[in-house]
Amino acid sequence: MARNSTHPLSAVLAQEIKGAVADASDVEEHVGQGIAGSIQGVRVRIGAAPFCGGEELERANGEAHVHVTIGGLHRGHFSIRKRARNGIADAVTHLRERMRVALLTGDRQVDTDLGAAFKDALVRTGCSPVDKSNAVKAEQERGHRVLMVGDGLNDAGALAQSDVSITVTETSAALTPASDAIMDARSIVQLPHFLRMARRARRIVIASLFISLCYNITGVSFAVSGHLTPLIAAILMPLSSVTVVGFVTVAVWAASRRPGAPIG
Repeated sequence: MARNSTHPLSAVLAQEIKGAVADASDVEEHVGQGIAGSIQGVRVRIGAAPFCGGEELERANGEAHVHVTIGGLHRGHFSIRKRARNGIADAVTHLRERMRVALLTGDRQVDTDLGAAFKDALVRTGCSPVDKSNAVKAEQERGHRVLMVGDGLNDAGALAQSDVSITVTETSAALTPASDAIMDARSIVQLPHFLRMARRARRIVIASLFISLCYNITGVSFAVSGHLTPLIAAILMPLSSVTVVGFVTVAVWAASRRPGAPIG
């Protein structure tokens, strides 16, 4: 069952539990709750306690429970010690230098390192997919532009609602929610650097458009006044493209070597 889910906890189970594997059928993933299906004719559910008919239990710091129901009977749960993705705390620290950050999570508790990174920031635990989407919408109504980073279908609504969305995934082959960008989980520490490069690239594009506009206005003015021969005009036309491409190439090369190199 876990192989059919994109949830990070399911990925952990699928990776850790080895041995014979039977194919699941009639699989349905219930966003924010769990996944249900049939294995060799037996109905199976894995996910949150209410979804599987179990009881919510006390959890240690950063711990998550994945409950299991087989044939309509609650069989118990897997206890998974959740930790923040490698590098996420450093990435958040650097992001806070330029923007306000917030943490929206369906977990009841937050990893200690991650909690420290979000100290004095907005942190909401126990969020449903609708809660996350509403939180993004509320920020937009206040006039803020929102960048959402998520790693599962539970974040799909918030990713769609945000102005810019990035999906973090363990493998490019996995089904991921629609978003503006897909980032490998191992590269999450580089997110601040990627955002800096995106801002610099935007400025370079605007500058290249301005140069192109000035070039064409000047060229058309000379052409209309009759000061350009057909031969000179034929030479200047491709030269304008070469000029813009050359400027962009040099500018990108220079921007990549400016202060603010990749983290780590």
